[in-house]
Amino acid sequence: MRRVGLRAPVAAVAMMSMGMASPVLADTVGAFEYYTQTFVLESLSDPDGTVNDPPGTIQEPIDPAPVSNLIRDVNGATSIADTGRFTSPRGVSARSDLGAGELGVRAQSSYQGVPGSAAFLSAAVARFGDTVTATGPVNSRVTFDFAVDGIIRADAPVPGLGSTNQVFVDVYIALFSGSVADELNWDDAIFGGGPAALATDRFTLDLTNDPNPSSVIDEVLSVGTILTQPTETFQIFAHMSASSSRNQNPGQTDIDLSSTGTFSIFVDPGVSLTSASGVFPDPSVIPLPASAWLIIAGLGGLFGLRKLKGT
Repeated sequence: MRRVGLRAPVAAVAMMSMGMASPVLADTVGAFEYYTQTFVLESLSDPDGTVNDPPGTIQEPIDPAPVSNLIRDVNGATSIADTGRFTSPRGVSARSDLGAGELGVRAQSSYQGVPGSAAFLSAAVARFGDTVTATGPVNSRVTFDFAVDGIIRADAPVPGLGSTNQVFVDVYIALFSGSVADELNWDDAIFGGGPAALATDRFTLDLTNDPNPSSVIDEVLSVGTILTQPTETFQIFAHMSASSSRNQNPGQTDIDLSSTGTFSIFVDPGVSLTSASGVFPDPSVIPLPASAWLIIAGLGGLFGLRKLKGT
């Protein structure tokens, strides 16, 4: 398992390497107070060029274009989901739920490895953002943890075949100061441009062509800040994506983060939180013991070192 810095490839880059068109996940929708977003993409490809030759051996029809869907709701629905539309039970899905503070994605791929069979590949993305106002004593601390658990079940690629077996997961969170945000600025900030984020954290797992691509994911991302005024407003953002393509490698891959990706919120005593969406965060905010802050501070220092090494 590899955890990397802020400039790791995003889902769009992964999809391009799969031969997919890169989806527009950040655009000029303008200012928002909160939003939810999901994206799924599925495609059947012809990796060895034999689906239509010889006749009568086609396992599944080739798509003239990938099946994809981008769903966004700005200052509207606080929970949305999208699932794949092929009739075969592949379970490609994306889910964004502000009220629960949860994201979930699932991507799968498969190839039978016989002439005339089609290769299935997919990608899924889930994101949300919300404006959060914290009220409490100056120098109080507010921390957002994002726990990510999942499992990757994948057959190994064929050595020496020369065909890419892609297995890719990307999760990140970011915290900004202010009451109005823009999707494009948010993405720019994550990758070094646009308005500066107060804090970011990221987990990327790239098992492409790994001889042992199966893995268990158990990570906690964390961002936080200290109040400099009795009332301060922030934006909290989260992104989760997975993409999978076996190309000419026979077998199956299942990247399942469909039921995980959950926020927990920790504050010093006396701090209360409200959100623009009215549903995030959960009202059961938990005061964080002083000893736990020492642990978080240490983790923050490690993250800072990781960021410096990655630049």
